[in-house]
Amino acid sequence: MSEKIKWCGYEWLTQERWGQIHPVKPKAWYDDTAIEINDDGYLILKTHKNQKYFPKLDIKANIGVGLVSCTEKFKYGRFEIEAKLPEGPYLWPAFWTWAFESWPPEIDIFEAYSNKRGSYFN
Repeated sequence: MSEKIKWCGYEWLTQERWGQIHPVKPKAWYDDTAIEINDDGYLILKTHKNQKYFPKLDIKANIGVGLVSCTEKFKYGRFEIEAKLPEGPYLWPAFWTWAFESWPPEIDIFEAYSNKRGSYFN
């Protein structure tokens, strides 16, 4: 079960709104232990080996990844990120905004696949 955290005055899920794992991307799962808010108030999202089995999907994911999804709507404002992108297989660091009520639309600020083919899978 995912937890919720408070950060920058908002409440955030430590997973996607629909769950802890994407059934089409089973190598990694959204792991709340891969999320840290440091003493300066910076949100740090990490990846680490942390195997978890999802019996309803019969999927064993080997990598825990940090992800946050805001539970509140934003109207206006500025979004800012300072990021050090990781290297390694099966990584997909990204910064997205998306509609609160539906999917899509999505606005990709950036997506940075860990291979030259532009794919999470290879």
